[in-house]
Amino acid sequence: MPVNSTIPATRYLSQLLDQGWWASEPLTVAEIEQKALERIKGSPGAPQVPFGFANAEWVSLKALIQPGDVLVEIGFARRLKSGDLDLQSGYALVRNDVVIAEIVTMVT
Repeated sequence: MPVNSTIPATRYLSQLLDQGWWASEPLTVAEIEQKALERIKGSPGAPQVPFGFANAEWVSLKALIQPGDVLVEIGFARRLKSGDLDLQSGYALVRNDVVIAEIVTMVT
């Protein structure tokens, strides 16, 4: 779950949405951390902190937050020529429409 994932180089949230990505309404740090903890609850060996083994990346992302920034859940789903489903989701830190950083929570 690295910060700065495979989001395209445009890195403008509005352009990502135009390219088929989706984004949630703005979320609070507390809401994201609660959801992240729920996902790893009961996972054997995973640290019981937000994002488990990727907690350091989450802490780094949080350190970048400035007044006026928003946090959103973001992702895409598309069908590949092979018939497989290509999925990616995570959370993005957005400042004035620019994706500053993201943490990936799922990739298929």
